[in-house]
Amino acid sequence: MAALELAMLWGAMGIAWTPGAPQAMSRRVLLHTPLFGALASPEVAGALQPASPCYPVSERLALPMQTGARLRLPPLTPARVQQLRYPDWLRGTWEVRATFSRFTAPLGPSFVRGEELEEAVKSARGDQDVKYVMRFVDSPEGVRQDKAYNAIAEVRAFGGDSPEARLTSAVYSANTLELIFKSPAASENLGLGSEETRLVLRSVASATEADGAGRWLTSEVFEQTVYDGVGHVIERPQLLETIISFSPPAGPIGSASRGATRLTAMNRICKYAQPGTLGERLSGGCAVSAFDYDWQLTQCATASDFTDDRSWDSAFGLCA
Repeated sequence: MAALELAMLWGAMGIAWTPGAPQAMSRRVLLHTPLFGALASPEVAGALQPASPCYPVSERLALPMQTGARLRLPPLTPARVQQLRYPDWLRGTWEVRATFSRFTAPLGPSFVRGEELEEAVKSARGDQDVKYVMRFVDSPEGVRQDKAYNAIAEVRAFGGDSPEARLTSAVYSANTLELIFKSPAASENLGLGSEETRLVLRSVASATEADGAGRWLTSEVFEQTVYDGVGHVIERPQLLETIISFSPPAGPIGSASRGATRLTAMNRICKYAQPGTLGERLSGGCAVSAFDYDWQLTQCATASDFTDDRSWDSAFGLCA
């Protein structure tokens, strides 16, 4: 990408990127690249204002980050974090059509690696929408996400599962999601002691909220760490927050005809500077970038009851 084209994405205090040509942002940038590789320039650091309050979930999603509004990381409570619960009308398996809406970097380009932004732009040049499946299941505490299942489906849909880095396992337990990739090429190139790479996301904060319009909103912060197969850290921990607002369906739940139950949602994924770095201090604990998506969800008429040893090659297609 030409430097001029890249520079056109940058505003005085931040990057505001809305659909024009690029669509369908790849989440490999979110999952597999270290955040804040370069220090903020004196100009950007001097322009930072005191961190904004920790808004309620609805305001965290609605905050206009493209105008430079800053979103503070919520308090981290890993010892008290609870698995998110969902309303009964989300129970079941859904086909998700995710449309990339906007990429923002409210603190300016100095807080985002140039090569990472360029890779994000290149990754966005594809189909407008990305489709995958998402499942909500019953538990003793109520309806919850099947996070291992959903992680596999989403990674595959967004291109994070390839012959070069094959996703071989996904396990969710005790508020921790662990994805294991097998990558012989990466092992050879990086001199790792194993072909396996473990991506571990530990939930360190969560919140739910219901508003007067019947929407169900959630916020969850993950500490993400990447290990090689023998347990050595190969990427320092970073913090990601995913915020979702589900609007209730207008029609009846569980109709026999496919597509009778539909709903919409909004998703914002925020990245924060790596803990314990100068970037964290300069950012004031505020998000350094955010990816916004619009979702359309259609409930599948029938959903197979996949077991833990499910056949992934057949289990994660779109609804029939």
